Amino acid sequence: MAMGQDIRYVDDDAPVGGDGLSWSTAYQHLQDGLSEAAGDPSIIEIRVAAGG
Repeated sequence: MAMGQDIRYVDDDAPVGGDGLSWSTAYQHLQDGLSEAAGDPSIIEIRVAAGG
């Protein structure tokens, strides 16, 4: 990954108020990650945890 390019994480089992910067602070809702990525071109990937 090139410098300045970011990944955001989404997991519906994540704690409330996550910032999407890691699995331990993932967003709960995909829409939060998509909204952030739409306004920030450095976000190149959104990883979504598998459902169970």
